[in-house]
Formats: sequence, C-alpha cells, structure tokens
Amino acid sequence: MRELSLNVRRFQNIQAQTKIGSHLLSSRLRRLEKDGIVERRLYCDHPPRFEYFATAKGGELDEVLFAAANWNIKWDDSAEEPSLAVFDKNTGERLGTIPPPKKSTRRRRRVAD
Repeated sequence: MRELSLNVRRFQNIQAQTKIGSHLLSSRLRRLEKDGIVERRLYCDHPPRFEYFATAKGGELDEVLFAAANWNIKWDDSAEEPSLAVFDKNTGERLGTIPPPKKSTRRRRRVAD
C-alpha cells in the first residue's frame, strides 16, 4: 500500500521497491483486490499487464501509513534525516516524512576459547 500511495503502480516497480518475491507480491495484491482495497487496470494487452490503484477504501489507509511513519520519526533516536518528505498536492503543506532504512547496530559477540 505504501508504494501505491507513492504512485508506484506497476508490478515490476512495486516488486523492485519492496524487494519481495513475485509469488508473494502476486498473492498479496490478489488478496488486497479481493478485499476491495486495490483495483487493477489493464495497460497492455499482449502480454496482459496491469497497474494497481488504491480504491477509496484503500486510500483511507494512507492516513494510517503516514501516522505510523511519523510515530517512528518522533520516537526514533537516530539523527539521520528522513529519506522522503510527503506534501499535499493541492496546498503544498508538508504532511509527514518516511524515514530511511535503519542501519544495523548489531555487533558480533566474540566467543572466548
């Protein structure tokens, strides 16, 4: 849903952004379509290719996604700048930001002999 809210519409582009396998992405998109959250539209006949769009029901999830991203920014203690700022198309008002991926701070423990 995040990719659709950022106007990423085609299967290959959604897959590239999310880095999930085609089988898993396909099943998730089918489920979202079945639940009335996403609709697909044919953009190429041969071979059949589709673009995915949020329905009105799915569009209401944008508020939830941005609220979760903003909560993460508020309570995240890293000093990194967000990777994406989101603005209202009509007013130009900044709606929120999406943070960059976190770098692993996990350290390997050394096992003593």
